[in-house]
Amino acid sequence: YLFDLFPIVNKELKKVGVTRYLVWESYLQKYPDLVSYSRFCHLYKAWSRNQSPVMRFNHKAGDKMFVDFTGKKLSIIDPGTGEVKELEVFVAVLGASGYTYVEACPSQKREDFIGCMVNALNFYGGVPKAIVTDNLKSAVTKSSKYEPILNESLLAMATHYNTTVLPTRAYRPRDKALVENAVKI
Repeated sequence: YLFDLFPIVNKELKKVGVTRYLVWESYLQKYPDLVSYSRFCHLYKAWSRNQSPVMRFNHKAGDKMFVDFTGKKLSIIDPGTGEVKELEVFVAVLGASGYTYVEACPSQKREDFIGCMVNALNFYGGVPKAIVTDNLKSAVTKSSKYEPILNESLLAMATHYNTTVLPTRAYRPRDKALVENAVKI
């Protein structure tokens, strides 16, 4: 019966803040004779391997930098006024090493997005051959499966740094899985 529960477990794990341990605990209350947590994880991992096969990538050093914004915002309190401000969180990850850069910024607007990317490049001390970005409006003027049109400011930044911007396909988070995993952390 455990394998019958795994499709539901898979859906629950996609929710924000849900972990395998929390799911296991909730099922343990419903099914007292459920397997141990380590066995549950082992069986779930074996089951999930057969559900959605993925292609593994071997990234070359200096080849790509993956960038994205997290879905959740950070809140800070202005010490002078006591006002609560919401900040976006920008994340950049180098493909080969997984070296991560994180920055909080006021918005996802073009100026903030490009500023965060420039800060990430300065942090890394170099420029990759390509920057893989999401299909957000700050990067892509017109989304397309084959030929997306990039924002002029982003193109100018890429030309200045002698790099290429590669927007991912819409609704395909696996295209930039490294930064998506960093966003979860």
